[in-house]
Amino acid sequence: MRIVFFTDTYKPQINGVVRSIEDTREVLTRNGHEVFIVCPRVKGYRFGKNVFCCRSFEFKPYPEYRAAIPSRRLIKWVKEIKPDIIHVHTPATIGVTGLAISRMLSIPAIATYHTLIDEYFKIYFTSKTNRIKLVRDLLVPKLVKRYTKIFYNKFLAIIVPSSAIKKILKDAGVKRAIFVIPSGVDTKKFSPPSKKED
Repeated sequence: MRIVFFTDTYKPQINGVVRSIEDTREVLTRNGHEVFIVCPRVKGYRFGKNVFCCRSFEFKPYPEYRAAIPSRRLIKWVKEIKPDIIHVHTPATIGVTGLAISRMLSIPAIATYHTLIDEYFKIYFTSKTNRIKLVRDLLVPKLVKRYTKIFYNKFLAIIVPSSAIKKILKDAGVKRAIFVIPSGVDTKKFSPPSKKED
């Protein structure tokens, strides 16, 4: 298969989503599939082949994160690849673009829900003023829940890392098929010691 990953977070950033994407890409490639990645451009960082970088700028509340601005060239690039499926990993600008391109070109699309979005918003709306606390504690969870329902109901299926996350999506009103696939562990790097060792 030819698969295009759309993600708003990728190298050189280090986090669980990037690790999961890289592990999945590596396993898929090893099994004969061709994986392409759409991600934000990072000045000075050289990406490998099969990567389309979108113009991006620093997101002030979270400096490691790059907010991306997709271009029309991306549609042409995806058309040339002729992917069998689009796999969206994030619900921000690049993820929304991946969904839009899948609709535009009639390519099946799935998504992975990696992160508790409302928890991130609570962190970035931290303030001592009561008005911001009100937004953070009351409005943000409602908006995130509504966005989650609208966005993830547009995919053929959703992958989640745990049954707890599956429940969160179902509670938000996501009606699509949800598959629990826990994030893998590289057992060459991480393995329990043998019983003979201390």
